[in-house]
Amino acid sequence: FLSIYEQISQSILHNNRSLIHQTSAKTQRFLTKMMMKKMFVQIAVICVLATIAAVSAHEGHSHSPAPAPGPASSSAVVSATNMFTGLAFAAVALVLGLNH
Repeated sequence: FLSIYEQISQSILHNNRSLIHQTSAKTQRFLTKMMMKKMFVQIAVICVLATIAAVSAHEGHSHSPAPAPGPASSSAVVSATNMFTGLAFAAVALVLGLNH
């Protein structure tokens, strides 16, 4: 009788250990996935802030006394394009980070 009891208890203990190991592996994958999402969000925020800072710094260093008459100056168009591109990359990084 004791032998059967020992076998059953060892079997239950073995099953519990494997269940704990599987759960911890799933938990580790989940935590890794969450860390990757957090990194994507942080990278996206840094890209947005760096783009805004670069555009703001570029627009503040105009040394010409007055803009030339005619269509909008090309530096403003380039700055707006750079800012839009940076925001687009940040949005793509956010979407990829939140969906995967």
